[in-house]
Amino acid sequence: MTDTRLSDLDLSESLIDLDRMYLYRLKRVQRALLDRDVSALITYDPVNTRYATGIRNMQAWALHTVIRMGFIPAEGLATLFEYAGSEHLADDLPTVQEVRQSVSLQFGPGLAVSERDEKLRNWTKEITTLLELSGASKGRVAVDNQVPYSAVLALKEKGYELVDGYSIMCMAHNIKNEDELRAMTRSIRVAELGIDNLKRALTPGLTENQLWAELNHANIAHGGEYMDTRLLSSGPRTNPWYQECGSRVIQSGDMVALDTDMIGPYGYDADISRSFVCDVEQATDRQKTLYTLAHEHVQHNIDAIRPGLSFRELSERGFKVPQLYRPQSIPMHWHGVSLYGGWPNIPGNGWFYDETEDGVLEPGMTLCVESYMGDVGGPDGVKLEEQVLVTEDGVRNLGQYPFEPELLQS
Repeated sequence: MTDTRLSDLDLSESLIDLDRMYLYRLKRVQRALLDRDVSALITYDPVNTRYATGIRNMQAWALHTVIRMGFIPAEGLATLFEYAGSEHLADDLPTVQEVRQSVSLQFGPGLAVSERDEKLRNWTKEITTLLELSGASKGRVAVDNQVPYSAVLALKEKGYELVDGYSIMCMAHNIKNEDELRAMTRSIRVAELGIDNLKRALTPGLTENQLWAELNHANIAHGGEYMDTRLLSSGPRTNPWYQECGSRVIQSGDMVALDTDMIGPYGYDADISRSFVCDVEQATDRQKTLYTLAHEHVQHNIDAIRPGLSFRELSERGFKVPQLYRPQSIPMHWHGVSLYGGWPNIPGNGWFYDETEDGVLEPGMTLCVESYMGDVGGPDGVKLEEQVLVTEDGVRNLGQYPFEPELLQS
């Protein structure tokens, strides 16, 4: 980070320096590797490869294939193994020293064993050569969750000690520089535009799918990428939570709840939630009570954030969800957010146990603060969520979209 205080940082998109952002992220990964005495990281998860290098190449498709790969040494620049014909996509990246055509380890049932073995030998030879060049002839190597089992076995047979790459990537993603914060803020603004379009379109007779399309359209039209989930529901489908949008027709007086989970511009996650009542003048006292409680929950838990607090201490300072709503509350009341929503996962007051992972809040971390209120068997529920930045002396809300004054009880 620069000397500028996070609370005063100008988050204008025009100030984003992409090369600086990519190099900062690569150095974050490499610092985490060195801290754990690991020589290199192998990534098949396209989000991890993108974080470390800046490359974007058929991201959603790559999530369910084992073709594209990144080799991230603890020192120096990365080597990419790319889908044939797409090698040029890394031409201008300051983080990459070389791009090679990938050796696919995606084997179909009709491939002869001899051909499978030959591909695996070629893959192993390329990786071991890179490891030797990086000074890791028999060192510790990190692999992410999508590295295929055959590759893991091949490296172990060569004498390498393999370690989990997830915790390494968690630490890398954890602290944002000014460019990341500007990119994330741009993604949030696009999500807020989509939410506003969705709210304006909300009329009886629309299906949940038609309403969700408003958010999806805004994302793509403004340079965003894809949706991690389809979490929008209406009426009785809002209780319990985690029901994705479908063909249900929205009625007057229905609660409509959504969680954006939107991978927007620059690949950053905008993860905010809002709830509305279709024809708000039809809102019931019960709906207003749920909404007011969820709003109080989120605001209380934002105000509780302070740098230097342990996760346990934050949890203990958190909002106490009324017993009526605890059975269906989301236990994770704060979570980290970067190119996806992830670490840390901090449970709310009363859900932090002895085995729960602890840590410390640091300036530069970005968190989502969320609430779900809905009683078991109730007719509906409310979902609210904000995305914030931990600063040197507190917290800064990165979002601007207002809550619904007609649903807030005084």
